[in-house]
Amino acid sequence: MRLWLQSAATLDRDPRWAVYRRELQAHAGAVARAGTHVEVHGTEVMVPEIDYPYVEYLHTRQFIEMGLAAEQGGFSGFVLNCWDDPGLTELRSLLEIPVVSIGESSMLVATMLGERFGLVARNERVGARVWRNVTAYGLGSRAVPPVYCRVSLPDLGQAFAEPEPIIARFMEAGRQALARGAEVLLPACGVLNLLLRANKVVKVDDAPVMDGTAVALKLAEAMVDLWTAGLGVSRKTRFARPPNHVIATVRRVYGQGAGAPAEPGSR
Repeated sequence: MRLWLQSAATLDRDPRWAVYRRELQAHAGAVARAGTHVEVHGTEVMVPEIDYPYVEYLHTRQFIEMGLAAEQGGFSGFVLNCWDDPGLTELRSLLEIPVVSIGESSMLVATMLGERFGLVARNERVGARVWRNVTAYGLGSRAVPPVYCRVSLPDLGQAFAEPEPIIARFMEAGRQALARGAEVLLPACGVLNLLLRANKVVKVDDAPVMDGTAVALKLAEAMVDLWTAGLGVSRKTRFARPPNHVIATVRRVYGQGAGAPAEPGSR
C-alpha cells in the first residue's frame, strides 16, 4: 500500500520547513503498519497570508492537482494533512482512490474517545473555518467552540527548535476548552499536531490530545482495505464524478492543471 501524505506547506522548496518535513516523514513511517509506504509531499507555493478565505481558495487548487498526481502515480490513497479539510469534497468527487483528511478523521474518532471534543486553533479565522466543518459534519452537539493559541503557520514551522512557548500556549488554550466541557483535545493544525507529538504532549491534565496525523493515516489504511474489498464513495449527489472527457474539457476551459494528466482518474 502506498499513501500520499499532503501538507499545505512548501516542504521541498523552503528550507525553513526542513525540520518539519523530516519529523513528519519519520512520524508517518512509525505510525504506518508493515507494508505501508507513506510519501510526504508539500505544495509548490505558499504565502504567509494563507489564513484569508480567498488565499486559501487559491492554495486549495494545489491540493486538487496533487490528488490527481497521486492517483495517476499509482498511490493507494490520498491523505490531506491540513486541518480545515480544504478541497476534501472536490478530491473525493474527482478521485477513485480513497481520500482521507486530518480534520474530519480527528473529529469522527474523537466522538469515540469522549462526550465532547475541543478544538485548539491557531487563530479566529482558522477556528471559524474548522467550526463550519464541525457543523457540516453534523458534530456540533459533540464539540465545544474553538479556543486559540495565536500563532502563525510560519512561526509554527520554526518552533521545533524552541517548542516550549508554543506548547505553553497550547496547554493554556486546551485548559480553556476543558473548562467549557471538552473531554478530548484536537490540535487544529497539522504542524501544531506534530510539534506536540514530537515533544510527547499526549494529555492535558487527564484529557487525551489527539494525534490527528496518526488517526488520518490509520483510517486511510482501513479505507484502502475497504476500497479493495469493493466499498467506495457514493456518486449520487455530493461526490458525483463527471466523466473523464468532461473533466478534461473543463480543465482546458478554466486553465487548470498545466502538466496534469489528460484523463484524471485513469490508472
